[in-house]
Amino acid sequence: FFISENGAVIYKGNQLYNYRSFDQNIFQKVVNYLNLNQKINNLIICGVKSAYILKETSEAFKQDARTYYHQLIEVDSLQTLPDDDYVKIAFNINRQTHPDLDEKLALKFKDDIKLVSSGRDSIDVIMP
Repeated sequence: FFISENGAVIYKGNQLYNYRSFDQNIFQKVVNYLNLNQKINNLIICGVKSAYILKETSEAFKQDARTYYHQLIEVDSLQTLPDDDYVKIAFNINRQTHPDLDEKLALKFKDDIKLVSSGRDSIDVIMP
């Protein structure tokens, strides 16, 4: 077995064995809060089929994302994401522009998400 996306996706060999995804409405609210309200574009949206980033992000961000996500699709908007079952949102917090974003995010969606540090100011938003 191979477990990925902070335990949300399980493969047996090369076959998808099981997964647990977000409620679509809750997931979109979290994405909108980060992208529209907080003006964060450097988000990696992780689904079972692929990971997604905005086309408008920098080449440096895209290259960094490709290091960790081999199936990566560039999209025009995070408000019209492809049909997928979404399991994680990954991003880095810029402490100069968003000093307490993780605290605000955890409080705003306290019953619906869990924040996990993946090193320094890298955050994964997963299901509780």
